Amino acid sequence: MERIEKWKLHGAAPASNMYMEGDAIGCPMLLRMNRDFVMENPRNYPEQVTERVRRALMDGREAQADPHRPDFCEIEDDGCSYYLYVSPISGQVTLVAQWSRAGVSCRQQTGQAA
Repeated sequence: MERIEKWKLHGAAPASNMYMEGDAIGCPMLLRMNRDFVMENPRNYPEQVTERVRRALMDGREAQADPHRPDFCEIEDDGCSYYLYVSPISGQVTLVAQWSRAGVSCRQQTGQAA
């Protein structure tokens, strides 16, 4: 797929391993990562969580840029929200936080102990 650079993270050019499309900060954008991206997990979320985020990003998800923090965004997948930092230089993704948007907790959906 051809890489389209319509949207840039607060003025920085995206790394070559990501595809982003959107119009402006604060508006939804499409975020899709190639298979070779690096994901940091500083809060030590279980592997099921990081794999869910990895698959979601490889499939492509609508993301909402954080208007107060450059290069941070939020994505949703099956009732869970994930807050991410995407390095505009390396394309490395850091999973900052996870929370439930639906009545079922993210822990129950991934088989984690409550």
